[in-house]
Amino acid sequence: AAVQNDIEAPSKGDSKELPAVDSQYSLVLLGSELSISNDMNSNHTVVFMNLEGDRPDVIADFLHRLKDMGFLLKGAHAEQFEAVSWRHRYFVQSPETGSKLSAEEVRRLRAGLGELLDMK
Repeated sequence: AAVQNDIEAPSKGDSKELPAVDSQYSLVLLGSELSISNDMNSNHTVVFMNLEGDRPDVIADFLHRLKDMGFLLKGAHAEQFEAVSWRHRYFVQSPETGSKLSAEEVRRLRAGLGELLDMK
């Protein structure tokens, strides 16, 4: 199934919709969603997190988790939508290639972030 959001993909032109995200890189948790895509940007892996509730610590926790795992953060954006939800978008690179994450790195990142979201 295609994933549709009103988050703008990083580009010079206007973006109306995000392309579908491969389900093997998605993890849905109660009240939260994590999606990781290597198809959204030519040089970065894009991480999307939709979070329910007020979690002001999540950005700092995310940054610490990335650092602990050895990944490079190249950009971030967070915005509130609806009354109690937040939408986060992060641009990540591999320290080994300076580009998108490999399939194995995506699996490691997804597991690490899944643990982070589960620590509510």
